[in-house]
Amino acid sequence: MIELELKYELDGVPNAVEKLKINKKKEQKDIYYDTPNYDLIRGGNFLRIRNEKSLEFKLFAGDSSHLFCQETDFNLDNIDSDKEKINSILSSLKLKTVKDLNSFNQICDSNNLKILAPIVKQRTSYEYKNNSTISIDIVNNLGLYLEAEIMIDNDSLSNSEADKIKSQFITDLQNSGILTGREKSVNIGYVELYLLKYNLEAYNLGLYKI
Repeated sequence: MIELELKYELDGVPNAVEKLKINKKKEQKDIYYDTPNYDLIRGGNFLRIRNEKSLEFKLFAGDSSHLFCQETDFNLDNIDSDKEKINSILSSLKLKTVKDLNSFNQICDSNNLKILAPIVKQRTSYEYKNNSTISIDIVNNLGLYLEAEIMIDNDSLSNSEADKIKSQFITDLQNSGILTGREKSVNIGYVELYLLKYNLEAYNLGLYKI
């Protein structure tokens, strides 16, 4: 599954968004981890724990523009049942695997993982079209943002294919009044925005930049 994501910094919620039906309101707490040498973000890869419930990998999928990635998640409560898949991903990231994996702490201990960035946001998700979603995020210590996402049932996507989907999606958002022209396009994720503000060394070592 490929996640294609657009992000915009806002000075207020667009009227067209407020007219959409709210799907869900929730707090999301994403704790991102990396090695002391920032090996993951150097390669455009991310490892995070979401809401203390799931282990999630967002892996580089050949796109240096940060438009799309390959995303996989695992239930922390049943991590041992997915140990083969998790170890396969760890190996692909050149991290140490854990033979008898039954907790996330084992992964941290084996690879000396440290917290890279805590991203806490109040997210309001809205019903939109087909396989796409619109979300308004109030992100602690960063500000107000709009995220528009499309999930593509494909494990590979060329940059040209992604650009075509992105262009069509933007046009649709403009025609719907979701994008008004007052928002500021952001081509990096919340992690990079956080690091740019609070850990410039890590930001400069990362693959994705403004």
